[in-house]
Amino acid sequence: ESDQFLKRFIIGGRVEKPRDEWLERAKRMCPSDITFVIEDVATGGFAGRASLGHYLRYGNPAHREAQVVLDKPYLGKHLGREVTMLLCTIAFDFLEAETVFGVVHPEHGPSLRLMDALRFSEVAPEVSAARVIEAREFELARGVPN
Repeated sequence: ESDQFLKRFIIGGRVEKPRDEWLERAKRMCPSDITFVIEDVATGGFAGRASLGHYLRYGNPAHREAQVVLDKPYLGKHLGREVTMLLCTIAFDFLEAETVFGVVHPEHGPSLRLMDALRFSEVAPEVSAARVIEAREFELARGVPN
């Protein structure tokens, strides 16, 4: 179980339905090719998760979406930056992606600052009746130094 803070920023929005139903919906909305559990090596505890999947907006394997969700104690320690850079390296160097996208909740300042620090460019959000939460969308093209 995640706390309410984390649930605000996970695809699918706040968990207001029964947990199992919400998880199934999140899986359908957010298929990933690669998912990592981020472990605190000092304690063996769960620090978060990261995934790299097809960016559904374009449905093109050359476009990937990086997702990183960290538990509260790990925020502000540059772990999000390190994990996002690793996901970009995997996408560009191993999966031969042209672009990596990030979708950020508009109220999540740390993620917005991370997109800026890693030189992601903001793009116009997709307008869709299926959108569950408001979001800002960013892209990083192959070859942009970060």
